[in-house]
Amino acid sequence: MLPILQKMTQARKWAGHLDKLFGTPAAIDLTHPFFRAITHLDIFETVTDNDMAYVSLAAMSALTHLCLNGQVGEAFSRRVLDDCAHLQVLINMWEEETDAYLPRDIAADSPVSDKRFVVCLYYADYLKDWEVGARGGLDFWVAADDFVERKRRGEIEGALPFFVPPDRSQT
Repeated sequence: MLPILQKMTQARKWAGHLDKLFGTPAAIDLTHPFFRAITHLDIFETVTDNDMAYVSLAAMSALTHLCLNGQVGEAFSRRVLDDCAHLQVLINMWEEETDAYLPRDIAADSPVSDKRFVVCLYYADYLKDWEVGARGGLDFWVAADDFVERKRRGEIEGALPFFVPPDRSQT
């Protein structure tokens, strides 16, 4: 798959399992030509503080939006926010089937205080949301952007300042 992707130099969004794409976690190389123009990256694997394979995220100069799924290491989150110069949003995504208390607890006691950090309980059909976003519509990336902007303006305060609610009308 990598030789095919190498020819796709204009792709802006990618979502999937990087360890499966590269074969093993140790082989992950986000400096691969395909990733040069990627602005929105949704990594399906769970990333811990010890996952050195993802250090090359900082080499992705076009990266503005990153989504990490499930439990994410606190030190890793801080490193990504510090090292990725152009990052506008870091989403910690949780599936709707997850015990809703866990992401809410993380949101209430955030591992990082950076306004770009958003905890999100995923609330829709992922493939449908992806297609809506690919067509320029309101997807979870847009909802997170709006949420972060409202935090920056001081419009979002209270118990869960790091939580994008499942109902888009609340974002």
